[in-house]
Amino acid sequence: MSSERKLRSALETVCVEHFIFSREAATLNTQEVRAIARIQSQWRSYSIRQQFKRLKIASLRIQTCFRGFCGRKRAHSFSLELAYVERLKHFHRAATEIQKCWRGSSSRRRIHDFFSRKFYLQSVFVLDQDFRQRMYNRYDNIMGCQLRREEINERATSSRMVDSSVHLASTEVCLGVYDSPFSPAFDNRY
Repeated sequence: MSSERKLRSALETVCVEHFIFSREAATLNTQEVRAIARIQSQWRSYSIRQQFKRLKIASLRIQTCFRGFCGRKRAHSFSLELAYVERLKHFHRAATEIQKCWRGSSSRRRIHDFFSRKFYLQSVFVLDQDFRQRMYNRYDNIMGCQLRREEINERATSSRMVDSSVHLASTEVCLGVYDSPFSPAFDNRY
């Protein structure tokens, strides 16, 4: 029995020690869990911050590449447009030079020739005289029409005035007679 007792006491001591260790482990376990959770949260926040930085750098790189692409494309189109405008200016200058040379040659051949210039000036003088004569005739016609209209208007006005004053018409017809035949005194005399 003594060995059985020893075994029982050893078992009891092992059980007690186990319960003590498990109680201590439980209290330490909560601290360890807290520490583990703290470490994990720190690690996760650090890794997320690093991932966010990498994403931010990648997005900035994409944006710079795209902006560079758009800028190069815009610069290329601008340079094409500028080249087009420059070519157009060059052709306009060339066309102006050609026109200037052609007009100079033409004027030296046609206008600056003495006899052709004299003929041209004579023709201009004749055309000017004809034009002036037509304008004077037109002015005379317009003024004549206007004078005739004014005379017609004056005659109409005077005839209206004469028609409105009938008592003067009877004295005009019979000169020297001042009594109107329509007056009441005329019936008493005759």
